Amino acid sequence: ANKTPASMVHDFGDLNSVIQELVNGNVNFVLVDKPIAQNFARSNSNLVIAGPIITNEQYSYAVAHGDPGGFLAKINSALTAMKADGTFQRILDKWLS
Repeated sequence: ANKTPASMVHDFGDLNSVIQELVNGNVNFVLVDKPIAQNFARSNSNLVIAGPIITNEQYSYAVAHGDPGGFLAKINSALTAMKADGTFQRILDKWLS
């Protein structure tokens, strides 16, 4: 009962179409990733970023079953190095916070 009715949710197929609908006043808001929102807001003074939606999402990487390419160890090694030198946090701060 607390969910948005399906009649009020629309998929416009692609990002440019939905942003144009927002600019035209045909939709009230658009939910997109922060960097995308920032890019559109920079290029259109009629758009404003209302704020973040905190989801506490966990991100992951997928490899083929059995990891035949040996990618899992390489991914984990790169993540460990990025966390150690601060690169991981800089990426989080810039793109995901």
